[in-house]
Amino acid sequence: SNIDEHSPTIVHHSTMSSTEETPLVVDQDDTYRDEIQDMTWGRRLARYLSKYEWYNPHLNNPNAPSLDKAWSLFEHVTLARHFKPEEGAVDVNRKAEAGEHESLTQLYSVMNTPESDLGDFGIGVGVYFYTLRLLSIIMLLAGIINIPNLQFFGSDRYSYMNEGLKRFSLKSSAICTADSWNACPTCTKDDWDRFPVTYHRYAEATSEDGSVLTFIKTNNCDITNGVGLVTFISLLFICISIYLLQKATKRVEIKFDNASLTTTDFAVEVSNPPTDARDAEEWKTFFEQFGTVASITVTLDNEELLRALLIRRTLLTSLADLQPAGVMVDNENVAAAVETAMPLTRIQKLMYMSNAATLASKIEAIEQEIANDLSKRRYDVSNVFCIFEMEADQQAALKQMSVGGVHILRQSTSTLPQNL
Repeated sequence: SNIDEHSPTIVHHSTMSSTEETPLVVDQDDTYRDEIQDMTWGRRLARYLSKYEWYNPHLNNPNAPSLDKAWSLFEHVTLARHFKPEEGAVDVNRKAEAGEHESLTQLYSVMNTPESDLGDFGIGVGVYFYTLRLLSIIMLLAGIINIPNLQFFGSDRYSYMNEGLKRFSLKSSAICTADSWNACPTCTKDDWDRFPVTYHRYAEATSEDGSVLTFIKTNNCDITNGVGLVTFISLLFICISIYLLQKATKRVEIKFDNASLTTTDFAVEVSNPPTDARDAEEWKTFFEQFGTVASITVTLDNEELLRALLIRRTLLTSLADLQPAGVMVDNENVAAAVETAMPLTRIQKLMYMSNAATLASKIEAIEQEIANDLSKRRYDVSNVFCIFEMEADQQAALKQMSVGGVHILRQSTSTLPQNL
């Protein structure tokens, strides 16, 4: 018999009371040829529970939706996967496109995926995890530097036995429990009415002669010069480390960028060209001194024209929605579309939707504005994009045209080579 290779596997079983064979659907999908060890634990659990009718009510229905196929689509389309590595492969975890089924793929391992492969998910993702790892190391080393301070704060030299601290994690903190009430004749309650309010450290008492005595709670913990020195060293270490981290992330960003080719690796953008430099051939001649130019795109500051064209398209789409099935609407048959349009329903009227005649008049008005005004304007150049055929040509162009930030602010053209 002809059986589709993707159909559910049918297993026959019999009971003691009947010789009739009842089909038992084993809910499995082999489209992607997944092995058990390459599946998520959720899919494995669902496969196991699918043989029970309380979990899979359509157990004996061969036409029921396949739960395992839904799991396989989720794993192969939603989750990131890489091709199974071959012997001697340079890129062990070569990223696979979503839904890849011609070659065997597997999920990225949480523990065994090397940092160099994280750039496959985008340069920002790779740089993020690289920065996170280095920051963890920096904070660990900074904590080791501060161990002398932790020992001092937890000793009797700072606060005797740290009485009153119930949590052990606070024993080595700078919290001072050695405090006492001392007289302060010049203190007033207003001195403590600041954020955060600390009225609990202020008290008043009345003496036998009726005079009011003022007391404040003071800490009796002494901090030695060694604490300040260790703190300064750790702060200096963090500042230097963050500076070096910034340098390192730039190098890693270049490394990830070179590992994956995108359009930006071949492109150069001129963001502030002369407003009248519309000749693409002139731009091509300029950039050809760096290498072979594949294309030149000169963009114009014609936002008003683009907005008008978008409004026209929206109106044409609304008019097309009122047509019977199969009737197309374009700029040439707007008048005919008004005749074939269906009347608005009550709900459409309640939503203040325009009828066909109103839409046609709006289309005519926007057409006249485009033809008589917007299309005749001379728009300024906003950007120029040059696409090179080789990445090395793009790098050469950027290297020769790169100048310092001060020269950019001063618009100093003398810093550029004479040929530019």
